[in-house]
Amino acid sequence: MQGADGAIPNAHTSVAFRWSLYWFYFTLGVNLALPVLPTKTLLMDDLKVEPATMAFTMSCMNLPWSVKPLYGFVSDSYPIRGRRRLPYVAFGLSICACAALSLAKVGAASGLLPVFLLLFLWSLALVVADAACDSLLADNVQLETRSELGTLQSGVWIARSIGSLLASIFAGVAMDYFKLSSSHMFALSGCLSLSGLASVIFIVEARAPPDQCSIVARLRDLLAFWSHEHIWKTCAFVFMFSAMPTSGDVIFYFMRQRLGFSLAFLGVLNVAGHASYVIGSWVYRDYLRLMPFRSMLKRTIWAAFVVGISTLLLVQRWNLVLHVPDWAFVLGDTAFVAACSQIAFMPIAVLAAKVAPKGAEGTIYNSVISVFNLGSVVSEFTGGLLTKALGVREGDFDNLWALIVICNLTTLLPVPLLSMLPDIGNAKDGASDDEASLSDVSVGGAGMEPSKRDNVTEMTPLFEK
Repeated sequence: MQGADGAIPNAHTSVAFRWSLYWFYFTLGVNLALPVLPTKTLLMDDLKVEPATMAFTMSCMNLPWSVKPLYGFVSDSYPIRGRRRLPYVAFGLSICACAALSLAKVGAASGLLPVFLLLFLWSLALVVADAACDSLLADNVQLETRSELGTLQSGVWIARSIGSLLASIFAGVAMDYFKLSSSHMFALSGCLSLSGLASVIFIVEARAPPDQCSIVARLRDLLAFWSHEHIWKTCAFVFMFSAMPTSGDVIFYFMRQRLGFSLAFLGVLNVAGHASYVIGSWVYRDYLRLMPFRSMLKRTIWAAFVVGISTLLLVQRWNLVLHVPDWAFVLGDTAFVAACSQIAFMPIAVLAAKVAPKGAEGTIYNSVISVFNLGSVVSEFTGGLLTKALGVREGDFDNLWALIVICNLTTLLPVPLLSMLPDIGNAKDGASDDEASLSDVSVGGAGMEPSKRDNVTEMTPLFEK
């Protein structure tokens, strides 16, 4: 006997099953955070690429995460030897490990193009494994009783967070104090990916039913849903919100070359960022979630602008006039920006969950979040174009102030478009007309079953900013 989506009843209560999932998500957290410093130092120090080239490269690395629902469609519609999850997890982890170990072997000596292709393959393979394991997790979350609800999900997110934090700490310390090269770090990440294959041994998955609907039918239903006015307007706003150009990769060059920050301190900044994401989520949950929806987004957009424009103080060295050390300013600014970014994202995540109809919660939520991820790719790419147009390059930061001003002014462009969003009330309000309209949206006749995948989706690409 099997449960919803082919999950085996009571499998989620198995100690081996739980710890196998925990290990997979721990290694996922490591692979999300560990490559950040090695990749940037490989591009900057070994390959000597300009900031614009790094921005283009990093945007391409994040591209596979923008089409994450596609991998779910494929695994749902094309089981391998009767299994829809585990073969894709094993395949993704194997290719991820091979790409990482190949990077460790060839390094910068092979040139930019081979490095770029291996990084892209690494990112693609990791998201394939992640999407399949997310689906497996969702299948088993549906089998939890009321008393168990949330325990499996919270456990894997804790494991992933621990992996990201430890990897962020280790990367900076290992490369700065122990002088490990980028190749050493890639080799370590590849070995950890291989160790993630151990989780597949202890995870039990039922065989897929023979009457699974085709990928064509699923895509047809998804397109029919997206034709609803509130849905496409919401996605258009989400894309605009996340697609404004960024100067993040240039700031990395500035901190290394002009401010002289060590790799260990840059690792500390990554740790501070991860911790601030948690703080931002807590602030939103306990203090901000009852605010009117459009008002909440408007305030977070303005807050993002104020925080972002403060980087001018650092670039123009005005922080020294105020007797604020560079390290203290950057650490505080990084933590505050990360918290504000998470607070700004939370209303988008809530909206994505609210607009998803019964029968396709996970698919639609994944789709809206993928629009956000696609916007982030465009943000990196347009930031690289602006960087090149303004002549900001390695060792020449004369026009960096202009890049920061332009990037931050564009964050205000979505404000006039807030009216595009459905008028969804807060927890204290009754259902609005828009909410009633959204409740009537449904998915077509392909037989997509209700899912809780919106509870296990993540929007962080491989190479975090």
